[in-house]
Amino acid sequence: MPELTEGPYYLDLDLVRRDITEGRPGAPFDLAVTVVDADSCAPVAGAAVDVWHCDALGEYSGFQDNAQGFNTVGEDWLRGFQNTDSSGKVAFTTIYPGWYQGRATHIHFKVRKDNMEFTSQFFFDDALSDEVNDNESPYSQKGSSGRLPNDRDGIYQQSNGMLVLDVQPSADGYAATFTIGIQM
Repeated sequence: MPELTEGPYYLDLDLVRRDITEGRPGAPFDLAVTVVDADSCAPVAGAAVDVWHCDALGEYSGFQDNAQGFNTVGEDWLRGFQNTDSSGKVAFTTIYPGWYQGRATHIHFKVRKDNMEFTSQFFFDDALSDEVNDNESPYSQKGSSGRLPNDRDGIYQQSNGMLVLDVQPSADGYAATFTIGIQM
């Protein structure tokens, strides 16, 4: 699994929670992650899995970013972590992420266990991101015009396409599962 940049919007917060939406509007998205040892494929229990991403309009909580045009200092929506269970699993309830200038649609994640830390990003199929951004509220306020496709995102290119989520429609919106193999 390729390790990718943490990015400028990580906050080390003690937010243990499954539902990270805090009422942010957007298409419901359930993300299930399984953490396994890359060598043995055995589940890794007790690993902290952090996720964070922008909202439907491309803003991150907890930051002031004059270039992107937002100030959300003191807020912590769309952020959280959980510890993996005995099967190496965690699940988050969130929203489909929006986009901002210069990046493809993505979700950041970090896995921590003992002295090991692994940081990377999940990506989304471009056609699905365009569909969500053009047809669903509040994403349609921005639409998909100007959204950077995966193949033009330098961080995505470092992933060799290995971190694209297989997103499926669900009863309420969308869902994806992903298995992360880490070196223990």
